[in-house]
Formats: sequence, C-alpha cells, structure tokens
Amino acid sequence: MNIAQIIKIIIIIIVILSSAIGIIMWRTSQETVTPLRTLNPQSSGPRALVVYSPGLSDFPQKMAEAFANGLAATDWSVDIVTASSQAPTDLTGYTLLVIGGPIYGGQPSKPVQDYTARLEDLKGLRVYTLLTSAGENPQAEEARSSWITAHGGVEAGMLELHTMAPNEPVDGASDPSQIAAKAAQSLTK
Repeated sequence: MNIAQIIKIIIIIIVILSSAIGIIMWRTSQETVTPLRTLNPQSSGPRALVVYSPGLSDFPQKMAEAFANGLAATDWSVDIVTASSQAPTDLTGYTLLVIGGPIYGGQPSKPVQDYTARLEDLKGLRVYTLLTSAGENPQAEEARSSWITAHGGVEAGMLELHTMAPNEPVDGASDPSQIAAKAAQSLTK
C-alpha cells in the first residue's frame, strides 16, 4: 500500500465515524410520540404523571414503566407518556410529576429538556426525577434539582439507574426494574 491509499482509507474511516456520531446525536434529540396511557384508572388515590424519553436503548422506557407500575401498585392512578410536544403541560389534578430519561453528555436528553421548557410554574407540585445512564452523572442531578426549585416545584426525590455501573440497592433489590418499582412504592401520598 502506498501513502495515497493509506490517506484515502483514513479519510473514509473519519467520514464513517463522523456520520455515525451525527446519526447518534440526531437520534438522541428526536422526540418519540406515544399516546398517554393510564395505569390503575379506577384508583381513588393520588394521580401521577410520568413523562419520559426512551433514548437509544429500551432501558429508560423499562425504568419509567417499572416506576409507574410501582406507583400503581400502591393505589396511584398513573398517566404515562413520552416527552414530546404531545405530552400534557397542564398539570392540574396531578399530585406528582415524574420526569425520566437518559443522560447524554451530562444533561438530560433533548426531548426531556424541551418538555420541561414548555412547563411554566409548577405551583408547588412534587417532582420526582428518574435518570438513566451508563454511569454516575452528578452534574445532571444538580441541573434537575435547580430546575425544579426555579420553576416552583418541590423535589419529591431522585433516582439514577445505571446500565454499566452498580446500582444502589433499595429494600434488598439490586435489579434496576425492581429498584425503580420499590422507589416508587416508597413515596408517600
């Protein structure tokens, strides 16, 4: 192989990698629209809205579903929907707002950021943050906390679950789905 062929191969590799990174960045910023579903609609207990961004893998969705099911198991009526322009912004009637999704580059995903930007005064609503990532992201925790208080919300809790780092057990559970469900069940009404 001569130098021209080596340079050509290097350029092709750079173009392929740049394209792959561009596609991933584009995909993480896209909204996924799903219809609002209600779990435990017959409940006379409190009502929660779970808004999540599915991300690149199914992990954030599974954790949001587990958390929502945990709430429903303790007599909450739970509306669950993806973070999109179709997600409800009128939070009247809800006792709890759960915002969840993946962290990319130390920040919640763009759909979550866009959804929270559409929310105005939370009027004292309790807000629980459910973050997912490969490993720990303390800067994302701080950003969520300051957003909640700046918008008139009350922090109800925060859970960060990891795909590659160990998760902190909750009530003896070490499986991320069980941790999410148990964390939800531990919330006081």
